[in-house]
Amino acid sequence: METSWTRLRFWALVLAGLFGVGWVVFHEPERSRPPGVLCPQEPRQGPFIAKPETVWHFGAWTLRPLATYSVTARVLSAKRYKYDYTADLAPVDLALGWGRMSDSAVLDELSISQRGRWFNFTYEREVLPLAEIGRSSANTHIIPADDAVREVVLGAIRGDIVKLEGYLVECEHPSAGRPWRSSLSRTDTEGGACEIMLVQRASVE
Repeated sequence: METSWTRLRFWALVLAGLFGVGWVVFHEPERSRPPGVLCPQEPRQGPFIAKPETVWHFGAWTLRPLATYSVTARVLSAKRYKYDYTADLAPVDLALGWGRMSDSAVLDELSISQRGRWFNFTYEREVLPLAEIGRSSANTHIIPADDAVREVVLGAIRGDIVKLEGYLVECEHPSAGRPWRSSLSRTDTEGGACEIMLVQRASVE
């Protein structure tokens, strides 16, 4: 009887340990924030004023600027990518929120996740109109311009306030059938609605 009890305790400890490891590995880290709108300003987008032939090269990728873009927003979720064909260019997606989508009182009522380059949310009760959620948040594919920016954006976690400056871009690859093009609207949804941002300056608080 004592042996059976000892074995039971052993396996219980093993399972508890595996659960703890799994929670650490798969649970997205989060920075707690008090209630209140933390990022009241909408992203700032402007026309790209430069020579039309301006391009940037990242490996086999060719990037063309579509608009200037800067945003101060709360990170709603952060997802790294390693294995899709765009991962070498955009290693992380940041789901960003501003306006009331930066308020913990609202976000506590939403379940937010990312998968397959998509940003998803669910809720049990409607805390904001869907249209407001759509125009106050965005899934942003982040292209770091250099190693310093890469370190900042890869280190961003849920709840951080990020400040990003750069360009919305169109990306071409020899093996891709069509360009990977950024949205230029804050109100579109579904396929093609994500921002693709070449980030030249980044900070987190």
